[in-house]
Amino acid sequence: MGSTAKVANVIFRFFALCSAAIVAGIIGHGIYLIGKGGGNIDSRIIYTEALAGISIFFALIFLPPFIHAFWAAPLDLAIFIMWMVSFGLLENASDRNACSAYWQYNYWGYYWGYYWRDYPVTYGTTAIANSAGCIEWRTALAFIFLGGMCWFVNACIGAIHLASRHDEAKEVKERKKSTSSVPPQTPHTAHTEADPAGAAPVRVQETV
Repeated sequence: MGSTAKVANVIFRFFALCSAAIVAGIIGHGIYLIGKGGGNIDSRIIYTEALAGISIFFALIFLPPFIHAFWAAPLDLAIFIMWMVSFGLLENASDRNACSAYWQYNYWGYYWGYYWRDYPVTYGTTAIANSAGCIEWRTALAFIFLGGMCWFVNACIGAIHLASRHDEAKEVKERKKSTSSVPPQTPHTAHTEADPAGAAPVRVQETV
């Protein structure tokens, strides 16, 4: 499974890297606009942006097809869990309805559409913000989920690969143990016997 596991590991790490980069770009731009508009940056957004940076860092480290990448299975699982937490937090923020939620009209879409330049944040901004930034928000949610699943698949690949290597090492160890328990073969010895009639000595093979 070595070559197949390495190829699959590289493919899913590349997708995880791309997903994290897309999320970092979208959320990072949103943070920039919110800050520029004088708004308070939500802690859930900060968490997601930080997680995207961490994911990019580790994806780049483990992207080359080296054997040590499989030892990162526990880390892959941890990052998967963190991505699922991020997805749940942001999905809950938009109330499972990204384009028609209070979050959209009075926060994300409000700042994404630059409406803070002309209108204060009130419940009346519903018609103003409309669906500004909604596509980007949904895209971020989609890649948060997909990227998290890539980390989960890598965790499974690493766990399966390490388990198979452990079984192979155990089998080799048992084979060596069984070989060493076999008693060594006694070599053949030879001695000469003299002919009582005075003839030349005869070489006799014996097995002791």
